[in-house]
Amino acid sequence: MNLLKNYIFTTETAMLIERTNEYGEFYSIVIEKHRNLHVAMPKQKLLEYNLKHFGSSYRGARDGSRAVLGNIHMYPIAINPAQNIYWFPSESITSPKSIWIALHCVIYFEDSGNGRTKVILTNGKSYFVPVYYKAFTKRVDHAHLLRAKMEQRTQHMSSIILERLSEYETIDLTENVLLC
Repeated sequence: MNLLKNYIFTTETAMLIERTNEYGEFYSIVIEKHRNLHVAMPKQKLLEYNLKHFGSSYRGARDGSRAVLGNIHMYPIAINPAQNIYWFPSESITSPKSIWIALHCVIYFEDSGNGRTKVILTNGKSYFVPVYYKAFTKRVDHAHLLRAKMEQRTQHMSSIILERLSEYETIDLTENVLLC
């Protein structure tokens, strides 16, 4: 197995799974649209690495989600809102069985019974995620709500900025003008 030292999420990154090697060390399996990669970091460290790369932290992303969504169970996080990259966990992030999934890569999901949900991703493959359908649906809904509210806030800020810009006068600094 070829292990990468680190990895930066892109819009092609769809899922993050954690496994252990024969020495009991954690590593991450990154599922992309056209390939699977192995990264020599536990999933939580890989998430933190990516959030810091994009100017945040796991705590900041979680606290931001809490501020936007209120008090819910298992927050989705905005990895990179500018690229529409929002992720959600299948279960508690402290669980080794927890799987992180990119919202924009989920095409379809359905109940497959026995506490599992079948998820079809943009790579055309289906995966059985060990979480009840109802819980999975709630997590997807929370991620969609986070994305929608973040987009709404961004659009609102843009309209405020445009409104303020129309109030300013333009001053020609090439002339001798007294600025106060």
